[in-house]
Amino acid sequence: DEANKLRMELRELTTQLKESESERKRLQIMNDDLKRNLANERECHRQDMENAALERERLRKMLDEKLKEFADLMSSKILLDQEILAYRKMLESEEVRCQLHPPDRETVFSPRSGRKRTASEMAGGDYSGEESSTKEVSNYRSSTTGQGKVEVSAVDVQGAQFVEIQSLSDQDISLHGWHMKYEASGEATVFKFPARLILKPREACTIWSSESTQTHEPPRHLVMKGLRFASGPSIRVMLLDNEAKEQCVMTLNREILRAVKARGLRAKRRVSSSADEKCGIM
Repeated sequence: DEANKLRMELRELTTQLKESESERKRLQIMNDDLKRNLANERECHRQDMENAALERERLRKMLDEKLKEFADLMSSKILLDQEILAYRKMLESEEVRCQLHPPDRETVFSPRSGRKRTASEMAGGDYSGEESSTKEVSNYRSSTTGQGKVEVSAVDVQGAQFVEIQSLSDQDISLHGWHMKYEASGEATVFKFPARLILKPREACTIWSSESTQTHEPPRHLVMKGLRFASGPSIRVMLLDNEAKEQCVMTLNREILRAVKARGLRAKRRVSSSADEKCGIM
């Protein structure tokens, strides 16, 4: 009996030993798999970090190139502005010397000039005598801020008749809930865009004063009802989306370049051919 009992215990221990050995082998295989997976993950992470570093370096170089290009463009713009101003001054001095007064040149942001007319000019008759004139040359300097997909592209600073906006996106933009706020000379005009207005890609939309003769033709031309645009030396136009966030802000400030006073003998209003020839040669 004692021998049989010992044999049974021996068989049980042998069975437990085999089971423990099998469990050990299974755990060893699992440990090897985890080590291989960890090594693979580390290699993938290392490659991702290298790729991220290369992409960061590429973007940094691109940013440096864009900044350099922007600086070059700004330098070119400043030089062109100075050249245009110099030519404009030369043209004005020649006009004063020749006593010629061409009509005002009016564009959306261009300089404007005005002078006092004499009694003979308003009467429409021929007159030869002394004339006094004052010419004021001014220019609107504009600045635009905003990161939105719609910008203020033009403002009628001369007649205060319209404001033009333009899409910068390649997709349709819904202006549902959008507002435009126009401020000038202490007056504010708030225009709410129609709920179903869709601005097509790269398309412009013009908002007209109720005092204009433009017809209402959405979505390209919108005429405000009972609202008008004021004029003044300082104009500010804001575009607000449906969450009242500023999408674009344009500010225009009028700057007087110079005022010229001239006094001298003015020939008859019908300028002779010799005067035309003289000014043509100059």
